[in-house]
Amino acid sequence: MNDRRDKTLESGNPIEQKDEIIAQLEGRLTRLQNEFYEERFIWIVICIVLVDAFIFVHTNNWTGPVVIGIIELLGIYVSAKYLKVDSVAPFIDKLTGFIHRTVKTGKD
Repeated sequence: MNDRRDKTLESGNPIEQKDEIIAQLEGRLTRLQNEFYEERFIWIVICIVLVDAFIFVHTNNWTGPVVIGIIELLGIYVSAKYLKVDSVAPFIDKLTGFIHRTVKTGKD
C-alpha cells in the first residue's frame, strides 16, 4: 500500500491532474461570479430607469432630472466598480468627455 502511494507521488500524474481540475473549477467559479455581478448590475440599472421614468413624468422643470441624472451617473459608476463590471467605466468616461467638450465649445 505504501509503495503504491510513493509511486503515484513520484510520477506526479494524479497530483497534476488534480491541480488542473482545481484550476478549471476556479476559472468556472470566477466566470460565474462575474456573470452574477453583471446580472445584479443590470437589474440595478433597470430599477433606476423605471423609477426615473415614473418620477420624470411628474416633474415640471428640467433641472430636477438633470441633477438626479448626474447623481445617478456617479452612483452607477460606483456600483459598477463595486460589482466589478469593467465595461461601464469607459462608457461614462466617454460620456463625461463628450459633455466636457460640448460645454467647452459652447462657452467659446
